[in-house]
Amino acid sequence: ERENGFMGTIKKDFPDITVVDTKYGLDTVETSLQATEDLLTKNTSLDGLFACNESTATGAIRALQSAGRAGKIKMVGFDAGALLIEALRKGDIDSLVVQNPYKMGYEGVKCLIDKIKGKEVPRLIDKGVKLITKENIDTPEIQALLK
Repeated sequence: ERENGFMGTIKKDFPDITVVDTKYGLDTVETSLQATEDLLTKNTSLDGLFACNESTATGAIRALQSAGRAGKIKMVGFDAGALLIEALRKGDIDSLVVQNPYKMGYEGVKCLIDKIKGKEVPRLIDKGVKLITKENIDTPEIQALLK
């Protein structure tokens, strides 16, 4: 769904951006590393890269770093593992999309209780997703989210 949302938004709101390829990283760092290396080989003038979970983002940043292209290609990752945070601070990653696990759990329990009581629950709930950048990573709001 993350990939579908990304592709749909690019197509609808940013028609001047061309998506040159999509690679499925199979949710492991190793397969994502290989998929990104293949992508970089085939697309030498790539401007940006989106990796939609922690393992694919980790594999992607490792491939960019290995190829000497980290920081030269705008990369947006998803989730915030230690390696990704370090790469963001160094400028190798442009930004990270991070969920709020506390809010996800809280809203999930709240919906469950409402359902048990026979109440309607919303189909979509804001889970407190934030975009983390080098500029905002040390703000109290983002630090609270990361801890």
